[in-house]
Amino acid sequence: PPRRVLSACTPLFHGNAQFMAAYLTLIAGARLVVRPRFSASRWVDQLRASGVTVTNLIGVMMDFIWKQEPRPDDADNRLRSVFAAPTAGSILAGFRERYGIDAFVEVFGLTETSAPILSPYGEERPAGAAGLQAADWFDIRLVDPDTDVEVPVGEIGELVVRPKHPWTCSMGYYGMPERTVDAWRNLWFHTGDALRKDADGWYYFVDRYKDALRRRGENISSYEIEQALLGWDAVLECAVIGVAAGVEAGEDEVMAVVVAARDFDPAELWEWCAGRVPAFAVPRFVRVVDRLPKTPSERVRKALLRTEGVTPGTHDRLAPHGAASLTAERIA
Repeated sequence: PPRRVLSACTPLFHGNAQFMAAYLTLIAGARLVVRPRFSASRWVDQLRASGVTVTNLIGVMMDFIWKQEPRPDDADNRLRSVFAAPTAGSILAGFRERYGIDAFVEVFGLTETSAPILSPYGEERPAGAAGLQAADWFDIRLVDPDTDVEVPVGEIGELVVRPKHPWTCSMGYYGMPERTVDAWRNLWFHTGDALRKDADGWYYFVDRYKDALRRRGENISSYEIEQALLGWDAVLECAVIGVAAGVEAGEDEVMAVVVAARDFDPAELWEWCAGRVPAFAVPRFVRVVDRLPKTPSERVRKALLRTEGVTPGTHDRLAPHGAASLTAERIA
């Protein structure tokens, strides 16, 4: 088989398949494998059949694969490196050992900017770090989203990006000049992503600003709660959103919308969270659904979940309840 075979994890309409798969194989003279859709249950068999040596994973794909029943031949494949955005830190070491992977390279980027942050190949990185600045190609800053003033090291700010070479970033949004001007204000592309940087230059994703929550005066990262929940074997997939508290203006209550891997009592979920996230961030509401609504590029449609809010089947941690078995609601 060819020495280098790269497998795309998404269809070709997705930026990941174009930038991180198709273009790379053209540059490297490698073979590209493209499939109509991602399948966690068939992932390792498909890699083995195609002789894949490099692949990409995005979103919760890594968690889905990990939760498949282990097999003695999982490591019997040619896969040696994975580009992931993000990597699930709690299972990273076990994932590498189980599938015989030499290296994970985490990248952080957008369709508009490609990948201004990445972790160097083979270099160990701090837990939770997305990577370092790709300094040969981009200028990046973390700024106060209200003032565009750069924030100090260690504080959370919006990631803004500026290319060092022509054609490295998108020129704008087709037919939407106002949106283009707003995104590129002050000649920096504003990503809408909240990150922080440590003293050694490593960047850490915190949340999308539009998905961030505020409760009892505390800022809450929906991403961090989701990562904690995905570490539990009862949760196959989840989305954490804010719903109106009803009594305090500007305040959210935390809701976990869950696709369950097995039956569980909601009290088990609250107990799991208690030792892993701050007390103020433990979800008040738990809603179990048969699937999460997604866009064609596999992004969870959180705006739809927020609109639906607290449904009759939602469990409330503050309401009296006994032991319960959750029934999954159907998502239209």
